[in-house]
Amino acid sequence: MHSADGKNYWGIRFYCEIITFEKIVNADNFADEDGKTLLKMQMLFETAEERGRTVKVFNAVEGLDQTLEKLNKYVLILK
Repeated sequence: MHSADGKNYWGIRFYCEIITFEKIVNADNFADEDGKTLLKMQMLFETAEERGRTVKVFNAVEGLDQTLEKLNKYVLILK
């Protein structure tokens, strides 16, 4: 993964289950360049429609962005 400022991060995505046109289950793993920070995230939806509804109705992408930003601020306080 490449950030807007050009920094490189490694990441691994595991596809745990794929049912064509119905469901994708994946898990993400990320770490900084030194391998010190690890974030694992997984979201599971029964159907693609449910995922689409969650994104649209609950503005899930923005919500996740806000959650991760809050986590980042908290981690910086702990340093």
